[in-house]
Order: sequence, then structure tokens, then C-alpha cells
Amino acid sequence: MKITSVILFLLPLLLHTACQTTAQPHSTSSAAQTSTIDLVDSIAENCEPEVEEEESEPTHSLNDIRFDGWSNEDWFDNDYIRELRSYIDAYSRGAIDDEQLNALQCYKSLMKSRFVVYDISPYLFGGVWILIGFLDNPKPIFQAWVYSEVDAADRIVGYEVRHFSFSEQETDFTKEHVLRTVEKHPELKLW
Repeated sequence: MKITSVILFLLPLLLHTACQTTAQPHSTSSAAQTSTIDLVDSIAENCEPEVEEEESEPTHSLNDIRFDGWSNEDWFDNDYIRELRSYIDAYSRGAIDDEQLNALQCYKSLMKSRFVVYDISPYLFGGVWILIGFLDNPKPIFQAWVYSEVDAADRIVGYEVRHFSFSEQETDFTKEHVLRTVEKHPELKLW
């Protein structure tokens, strides 16, 4: 048994004795009281856990690491969108089975067309939340969560589509409207 364990085991007994000596001064001498209190103080000082000083570095969320230095163009041309396109293509070819996409079976042929990103933003649970519309029918909006792993060296080491579903929202966009918008705004792309 370590010395610290023994001291911690005896500490309540010593504290109890010290309290009783203070409460009943007539039963012990003043020197005994002082030495017991000194012993308790000495034990308490030696038993305090050592606290390591932490270096105060600013803490960053993983999304701070993921999107550090991104420009406006980066938000509309990035590996998160590429991963989403790749995932939808793999599903359309039958290479993967996804229950979320199976529920959207009526849109399977639509998913073969290119899509435009209506909105993309950092997602609270990591990665991005993306709203897209397919060119062949841009009215229904689809939403996706694309996650990325960050390693110990603060590098992104992989992407994964964790959610894909139909949104209850719709747009008034037509295919022609989307094509004109993409032509006027080169940062937008058809994926």
C-alpha cells in the first residue's frame, strides 16, 4: 500500500482526534493540541494532488480545422460536394444500398442528372449540410450531411455521406432558370 493511501486512510482519524482535542482542551495539554494540529496540517499539505499547469492554447472545433481559410469559391467547389456526387452515382449504379435513398425510389432516375448546390454550410455535428436540386427537376430540394474525419495532425483523412433525404421544401426554379443562374455566377457549378 502506498504512503499516500495510508495517509488518506488515517486522515479522518487524525482530523477527528484534532477536533476532539480542540473541543476538550482540559483533557490534553496545549503542546499535544499544537502537535496534532501541526501533523494534520502537514499531512493535508502533502496530500494535495499536484495539478499540472495546462498550456493555454486556444481551442478549435474540428469544423474550424476543416474550413480554415476557405474562400467563397471553396464553399461551392470542394471535396464534400464531390463525395456527395460520387455517393449518388454509386447508388444510381447499384454499387451501394442505402435505405434513405431507397425511400426516394421515385427520384432514382432524377438522381442520374446533374445537381446544383442551393446552400452549403458547416454542420454542428461535423462536416457540411448541403441543399441541392437536380437539373432535370430542380423543384424538389434534397438535403445531405457529408462528414469528414480529422486525424491527430489536423488533416482531413476521409469523407462520408451520413444522411441523404428529400426535404419538404420546394423551389420555383425551372431547368432554364438554373442554367441561366449558373451561367451568370461561375462559382456555382453543375455536379
